[in-house]
Amino acid sequence: MWPTSNEIASLSAEGLAADLLAAARPFLSSIGNGAGAIRDALAKREEVLFEGAQGALLDLDFGTYPYVTSSATTFSGLGNAIGIPNPQVEERIGVLKAYTTRVGEGAFPTELKGKTGEWLRGGRREFG
Repeated sequence: MWPTSNEIASLSAEGLAADLLAAARPFLSSIGNGAGAIRDALAKREEVLFEGAQGALLDLDFGTYPYVTSSATTFSGLGNAIGIPNPQVEERIGVLKAYTTRVGEGAFPTELKGKTGEWLRGGRREFG
């Protein structure tokens, strides 16, 4: 049910802030400056692992628009997404699969039917 205009008018910024802080209190110790922590670790030459779960076809700049995500999913978008300069990343290991899957709508450059497609969907549990 939507609030009435009188209910909306009776809201206050202070009351909303107090309610939100009360709801957030259990999580506050887990909130921090992620980009700062990553920069500090890199400055100490600690190992930092970044994982990109999407792929080039969903990249905002290079993907199959309009069927993209709202971020840069390739390595070139790492600095932007994480808040660090890319030159600080000295070693990169890329893991990929030789085919693409997609959930929902959008361009699908290949689709395997027949034995190979069944093999991927069945024993490998690749659906999409």
